[in-house]
Amino acid sequence: MRNFNVIAKGEYPYKQTSEFLHVRRFLIVRKKRRRFLLLDLENRKDEVLTALTLQVEQFDVRGNSLGSVTKNFKDLSFGKGKFIFKKNIELHRSCIDCQVRVVCAEYGNYSYRLGEDDVFVTYEKKQKRKAVNTDELKNELGEEGFSTAKRRYGIPVFLSAFGGIIVTAAIVVSCIQLNKFKEKEDSFFLSNLQYEFVDLENKDTSPVVITGYVGFGGDSIVIPNEIM
Repeated sequence: MRNFNVIAKGEYPYKQTSEFLHVRRFLIVRKKRRRFLLLDLENRKDEVLTALTLQVEQFDVRGNSLGSVTKNFKDLSFGKGKFIFKKNIELHRSCIDCQVRVVCAEYGNYSYRLGEDDVFVTYEKKQKRKAVNTDELKNELGEEGFSTAKRRYGIPVFLSAFGGIIVTAAIVVSCIQLNKFKEKEDSFFLSNLQYEFVDLENKDTSPVVITGYVGFGGDSIVIPNEIM
């Protein structure tokens, strides 16, 4: 920022932000009857600062509050260490002092947001899905391999959701039928198979027959020669 007049500058005698991002010094300048805030910050993390939200409380010459202003900054790239934050933060035309707070600081896939009692809470950002480059797949896999990869990656979302509903419904039905099997006095349930007594009068010596099956893998049911 060129052709400006310095209105106020100083260092913070008290803690303004957090343990990972410090406001070390500030500079209030005037340019064409407008006032802006420049900051000297220090990134104390080993990660790159990628986005930042600052809240600036403004004061006049008598110490009266002029209100606060909140600014969001994206697409940043500040590594560990000290740096001058030259993004323009416009202030009230009577502001000569300010107090800066970090509301949110993002480092790659993590963000630190100011919560209750001025305690920062860590959040993990959702990973963005990378689109499949069909041309690269064709070059790497060939036409035959690309067809297989396309079937692998090209499953519509609604089909996946529908499949999940079917599996859930099957589990619920299985549980309901299992409870019914267990409640019947003339039958019992073992290893997904329903057994019924042939002679209900003498269950201790009665042979049993298989009358039902509940579960997955019904295409290959193993029937035991005897049960213990």
